[in-house]
Amino acid sequence: MRQAIDSITDFIFMEDKLESADIILIPGGSHRQLMEHTAKLYHKGLAKYILPSGEE
Repeated sequence: MRQAIDSITDFIFMEDKLESADIILIPGGSHRQLMEHTAKLYHKGLAKYILPSGEE
């Protein structure tokens, strides 16, 4: 059972190397962590634009 949970967790929360993009999309919601992480990526120069989406 634990092995199945670990496999699913590894799949859902996989990490990838960050690369430059045209835009950073912030999915809907008002989670402060998303905004803070987006600001860090933006200030690192990974995108020229930020597009917030969804509800406040």
